[in-house]
Amino acid sequence: MADSLREQIMNAVATRMGTILTANGYATNIGSKFHEWKVTAWEENEVPGVTVRDYEETIEHAASSRDYPKLKVGIEAADIAVADLGAQARKIIADITKAVGTDVNWTVSSTRLAQMTKNLGNKVQAEQENETIVVVTVEIEIDYRMAKWDPYTQVGQ
Repeated sequence: MADSLREQIMNAVATRMGTILTANGYATNIGSKFHEWKVTAWEENEVPGVTVRDYEETIEHAASSRDYPKLKVGIEAADIAVADLGAQARKIIADITKAVGTDVNWTVSSTRLAQMTKNLGNKVQAEQENETIVVVTVEIEIDYRMAKWDPYTQVGQ
C-alpha cells in the first residue's frame, strides 16, 4: 500500500530540511544531519542537525466527501553557537523559514500535497556542556485535503 498523505508530507518536509546547507545558499548547515523524530538532548556530534516532528493534527469534517486536516509540525534544529548565540539562532530561524517558503504546497513529482502552510512561530533555547548548543524550534501548520475517512486519498488539489 502507498504511504498515507501525512507520511508523504512528512517525507517532503524532511527532504526539504536536508537542503539547508551553505552550498545551497543558506547561512547554516543544519541540513547536514537529519534525525528522525529526535526527542533527546542534542549532543555535540549531532550538530549541526535538524529533526521534524508531526505532533498534532486536527481534522475538520465537511458535509461533502472531504476532510480537511491541519497538521502541526515542529522543525527543531541545533548548532554550535561559536560567538553569538542570538545571531546563530536567528540564522537558523531564517534558514528554516526560507526553506519552508520555497514551496508551501509541498509539491512532489508535480503533485501538490498541501493547500497551504502557515508559520506558527518559533522559540530558542540553549544547552551547554563543553560548548553552547543553540536549539531552535519553528512550528508550522500544513493544511491538506483528503477523502472523508481515507488518509490515503487526496481530493481537491
